[in-house]
Amino acid sequence: MASSSSPRDSSTTASGCSLRSTSRSRSWRRRSTCSKTVSTWLSPGKRPEVRMVRGTTLLPEVKSHYGDLKNYAGGDWRTPETTEWLEDTNPATGQVIARVPLSTKDDVDRAVQEALRAWDAWRETPPLDRARHFFLLRDLMEQHSEDLARVVVQDMGKTIDEARGEIRRAIENVEVAAGIPSLMMGYNLEDGAGPGIDEEVL
Repeated sequence: MASSSSPRDSSTTASGCSLRSTSRSRSWRRRSTCSKTVSTWLSPGKRPEVRMVRGTTLLPEVKSHYGDLKNYAGGDWRTPETTEWLEDTNPATGQVIARVPLSTKDDVDRAVQEALRAWDAWRETPPLDRARHFFLLRDLMEQHSEDLARVVVQDMGKTIDEARGEIRRAIENVEVAAGIPSLMMGYNLEDGAGPGIDEEVL
């Protein structure tokens, strides 16, 4: 059971453990028994609202249930033809938070055909225009990074710190992909390698 204390000297992990600092430094000791304890560092006045579930303290969820997930193909979310579904369970509560379709061969074939049609236009798209799509994706991931991290906690049972790190790494991967066109173009530097020595990168 989490104890009540101020944001300055306590922290709540995604797994529901309450921690209290032994001093004003970032040194923490366990207040409750948990299999895994990783503290979340919070600034004064920015502590998220928490709720009680089965005697543990959990971070607020983006949604309690995400419904039946659909397949994305051809720019649209499509209801699969399958009658078989896999239940996605929140490890912290044991509650089903979504159902994932076990797509049929026909579902996959349609997705492949849509991808082939999209490729005809995509292969004619200049690298810089392609990069703009990645920059847009990066911006959206930045805007919703906290929600994405909360969903990872809810779906996989990770601590919130681990989830935030995972989302940060994903954003960095997108940034690398967005920068590839610049690497493809190369550049020239006068006196780049030294006085009187020009440098060309291909």
